[in-house]
Amino acid sequence: MGSSASLVVAFLGAIKAYYKLPFNLHAYAQLLNAAIQQKIGSGFDIAAALFGTQLYTRFTNIEQMSNALTDKRKTNIFIDSFDYKPFFVPQVKPSLVVIDVGSGSDTRIMVKQILNYSESKQQGLFGDPLFTKLNSLYGNVHSALIDDGSST
Repeated sequence: MGSSASLVVAFLGAIKAYYKLPFNLHAYAQLLNAAIQQKIGSGFDIAAALFGTQLYTRFTNIEQMSNALTDKRKTNIFIDSFDYKPFFVPQVKPSLVVIDVGSGSDTRIMVKQILNYSESKQQGLFGDPLFTKLNSLYGNVHSALIDDGSST
């Protein structure tokens, strides 16, 4: 998780709590982080800072966020249309661990490497057997996390 995301969430959370303001902390943190970074990222760092362990799906109202960043009068359109569903891993399941490699990472470089790999394959990224298998495994993890044992 990025330190800037943690700082944004902590700052806005403190302001919200101190002044007892009723605003959507997640949406405003995403917006502020995008303004500070001068780009709209995946949003995962903000979501992780807010919710901790989760299965993350990127918010879909990117156009409204972009408009809000360039025209502050359109901020409420983004906030009102902000779509997300927090998901919490049940306590009975094992903890998920994220490991810091100590050197950080550059998301743009990692994405570029994946896209370069995809371009080297005839069937494209999502037709590649490796990614098909990874997607299947992610689906199994997702199913295992949301199954609390009550269906057995």
